[in-house]
Amino acid sequence: MKKFFIPLVILVLLGLAAAKGLHLTRFWTVQPHESVSSASDAPKDSSKDSAKVIVKDTAKEATQPAVSSSPIPNPVSVDKIVPNDLPPEKQDRTVYSWWFKRSSGNLPPEFDQDIVKMVRGKALYLGNTSEKMVYLTFDEGYENSYTPQILDTLKTNGIPAAFFVTADYVYKQPELVKKIAADGYIVGNHTSTHPSLPKLADSEIRKEIVTTHEKVRELTGIDMKFMRPPMGEYNSRVLNEINELGYKTVFWSLAYRDWEVDKQPGREAALSAVMDNLHPGAVILLHAVSQSNTEALDDIIKGIKAKGYSFAALNQLKQDQQT
Repeated sequence: MKKFFIPLVILVLLGLAAAKGLHLTRFWTVQPHESVSSASDAPKDSSKDSAKVIVKDTAKEATQPAVSSSPIPNPVSVDKIVPNDLPPEKQDRTVYSWWFKRSSGNLPPEFDQDIVKMVRGKALYLGNTSEKMVYLTFDEGYENSYTPQILDTLKTNGIPAAFFVTADYVYKQPELVKKIAADGYIVGNHTSTHPSLPKLADSEIRKEIVTTHEKVRELTGIDMKFMRPPMGEYNSRVLNEINELGYKTVFWSLAYRDWEVDKQPGREAALSAVMDNLHPGAVILLHAVSQSNTEALDDIIKGIKAKGYSFAALNQLKQDQQT
């Protein structure tokens, strides 16, 4: 009878789990290499939210087919255990703001080497500075009635671009988000509520990212791969969280103060802000709430082309091209 004891116990446990609606999947699928201990052996948070959970992608969750211009990657089920968080009070809350020093003569800006070291391998911010290629990106925190015109201008000129959306934007503007995806533009993650990520606990950072990821996937069938931290605020912990969720952080090398809707500088100022600071490999950040940007966009695109530059999509920007 002893040789039947262990199988019998297992059957009983499974029966009880089924009766109570419990899930034992994680128990049975944990592999030896999926250790829950960290390399540093630091104290762990014992709360139920302490395990880092990477976005889970299953076939049944991708309810909508991919548009032909933005195909869904092969579905990958991700449900692995990774090191637990440190207790919230031990999580680094230092806030770094993305910055650089502008250069004259249409040369790439100068980046602090400590910043470069921190983001190396985890973030995109500049393309190959030996090639006259630029990458156009827009941040979408809320709709100010300009996105349709921006999309029309991009389509007319045949220009690739990326739009970083918040969950609130997706909830309120589902048709626009679907159009962005259907027109072949990259949809990027800009968090759920646009917070300063370094000020959040690890679990809160994940929630901000995953909430938006799942909403966009539900709406468009797309799994986003690019993430832009709100206000450009980050630290190593934030970059690690973003990276572990399968994302690449995207900063920029060209931007100006365009997000204040009540202080718009006008079409000519917007055009000058881009053209005066244009450089090879530029990752251009514009805010879609800007009337000035919208009015100047066609001239910006034509002006960039007239200077011998080409436009490329973010997924063509390689990490090893950066300084």
